[in-house]
Amino acid sequence: MKLFTLVALSLFLTLHSFSCNAQLNSPFVDTKITQPSEWTECFSTNEFSIEYQFVDCDPEMGYDQESVFLKFINKTSGHLSINWHMILHYDSECKTCDYEEEYTFSIELGPSSEKTTDCSVYADNSQLKLFSRFIDENYTKGEVLTGFQFNQLNWIIK
Repeated sequence: MKLFTLVALSLFLTLHSFSCNAQLNSPFVDTKITQPSEWTECFSTNEFSIEYQFVDCDPEMGYDQESVFLKFINKTSGHLSINWHMILHYDSECKTCDYEEEYTFSIELGPSSEKTTDCSVYADNSQLKLFSRFIDENYTKGEVLTGFQFNQLNWIIK
């Protein structure tokens, strides 16, 4: 009886989960061309979508900055786990291409839910905020985000 229960449970879990074993890449978002202040879709599958928008931030400490907020939206009725390597180009040069371990992120989403972040330096989901450039009147130096891409995207629905 225990064996039958284990086999039945295993079969149920197998039939009710989906895994994308392929590693997909999103299209490259060229931020020199567009910098939307409203949510704009940059990648979508049947299971989830990713949106982005540019936001001016005045954090609790540090310089004012422009950030790109990311929003992940789970389109399924299951729990979703998404992993990716973030490719960031500053002044048209890839700064994260050689740092896969440091710039590999994951996020967990509940059924039919979404996640994003905010301007706080203490914000949850800090992997969903990309530094774009400084906008502080006392400090405007530094490189500027010129593009980004989600590399090696893979996901599991449970």
